[in-house]
Amino acid sequence: MINYQNIDTKKLNEKFVNTNSAVITDFLIQPFAEKLYSHYRHDMSESEWVASSYPSLINGDKHEFVSVTEENRYTIQIHKSFSNKCLNDNQYAYFFYRTLDSHKLHCLCPHCTIMKLITSVSFINTLNDITQLNLTRTTTIFANKYTEKCFLATHTDDGNGRLAFVLHLTKNWNPCWGGLYMDQSDMNNIKTIIPSFNKFVMFRVGNNQTPHSVSSVTENITQQRISVTGWFD
Repeated sequence: MINYQNIDTKKLNEKFVNTNSAVITDFLIQPFAEKLYSHYRHDMSESEWVASSYPSLINGDKHEFVSVTEENRYTIQIHKSFSNKCLNDNQYAYFFYRTLDSHKLHCLCPHCTIMKLITSVSFINTLNDITQLNLTRTTTIFANKYTEKCFLATHTDDGNGRLAFVLHLTKNWNPCWGGLYMDQSDMNNIKTIIPSFNKFVMFRVGNNQTPHSVSSVTENITQQRISVTGWFD
């Protein structure tokens, strides 16, 4: 279901060597990309998502995970407001929705299928052809969605692995809505990636390189910025 015929490892390696990043367009075979998008956008129940935020209103330097249920709606709004206040105070903070590892081992849903594809030996070998990093495993991988007032402040991903990735699964995104990936390696020339569909972006992390962020999604926007993200080491 990964569109291997579209992956030119030699060309991507040249790009990665020069910029510590590379992009694969049309990453998944189109029918599966559509199925995966529909799963995250329409088919998954709200209870399969958790509101993920930092810092904690009560416990300070702690990541919060709150299940998206009706009884937690008010709690989630408090966490969102607090995270946005911290951002306004120029502190590191984030708020978005993500998945946790809660499915059964042999689940065949689109979410579990993409997890298995990205963590497979064959795909890790392909990444090694591109990056020459001798990667052996994923450290963390999850789906996430950004709705109104979701954001991710500037950070470097140090400690998560040596290669970060984002599989973008967003359709018809207007950059005026926010939710833009911003590479801040050069603050005089910030590189911006607009959320798109079926695009795999990889970039080297560690040693405080590749500081990046996701800009806040504008209030009252009903669209969703959807992706699968994680790290390899």
